Amino acid sequence: MEERESLSEQIEALTTRLEAIETKPTPASKKLRALLTGAEEGPGSVLRISVLGCLAAFILGWALFSGIRDYQWRSAINELRSEPGIEITGVERAGLFKKRVFGLRDPLAPQAADILAKHSIGASSVDLFLAEYHSLNTPYATERAAEENERYEGFIKEVTEAIGDYSREVREQREGDLERLQELLLEKVVPGSRENVQLQWNRDHFEAVGALYQPTLEKYRESATSLAVRGTIDTSGLIDLTSAGTSELRQLIESPNLLETDSRGEFVHLDRVARLIRDYDKLVNDANIQAPSFSILVKGPDSDDLRSQIEAVETRLSAQASLDRSRLKPASFTSTAESADSSVRLKMSNRPGE
Repeated sequence: MEERESLSEQIEALTTRLEAIETKPTPASKKLRALLTGAEEGPGSVLRISVLGCLAAFILGWALFSGIRDYQWRSAINELRSEPGIEITGVERAGLFKKRVFGLRDPLAPQAADILAKHSIGASSVDLFLAEYHSLNTPYATERAAEENERYEGFIKEVTEAIGDYSREVREQREGDLERLQELLLEKVVPGSRENVQLQWNRDHFEAVGALYQPTLEKYRESATSLAVRGTIDTSGLIDLTSAGTSELRQLIESPNLLETDSRGEFVHLDRVARLIRDYDKLVNDANIQAPSFSILVKGPDSDDLRSQIEAVETRLSAQASLDRSRLKPASFTSTAESADSSVRLKMSNRPGE
């Protein structure tokens, strides 16, 4: 009630002032006078006041919302423009609550949508048209240059390794062809050498690796000197199987005491020595070398009993080793003390190389 009386007083004062300043009535002044006069009369005046109040509140709320929204947009656009990898070229309205943003964005820069979201501007309120570009004089340009440099160095490394691998493969293939050619050439002169000797190219010469029997070894060495297709052939690494084999077999044949017997009185070493003599004869026969003869060295008294044992040894060796008796020389006795045990050993003569 008090508010109504206050409003009536204000309307009366406004009407009095309007009459004081009005010299000639106009349609607008008449309409305003009627509005003010009518506000005092009838129940419709309250409705009009309520409508005007709501309208004023809406206008005030809209102005407040627009101000806050404009502030959000200004802050968001300023942050976008301050970002080194983002260039904003234009902003235009696309509706009552939506805008379009145009510009450029470096691929390494933050997403523009993330920056707008921090200012309460969602995807439904903006259309982004940011073309991709590579910024200059920015941290992103430095990072991109470092990545490009690393990628370039990696590419150079891969190319260098590929060229090195290709060169190595070509060199190995060429050297392999050269080795096979040389092996085939020597195979024609020394049959069977390719199976036992391998040639390896080393910088400027061949190295022969393997083993051969005599006299094939000597023939191979002679041929290698005259048939080298390139450089020289080093045969110092070849193993003389004849020399190595005969040396080991000779030691095994000459070392045992042939008179040693077991508990049954049987000779212990005769069978093994006979087998070793057969192996030795085969070795020197393959090497085309004269077979050796054997001297019988006896330590003990020259007695009939000892000579009987020696005869038994000679007989069994001749039979088991297919040994011609002519290759067995007469026994040579060396006296020993009567208490010492007698021994019989073989001694090779006319060995290969002697």
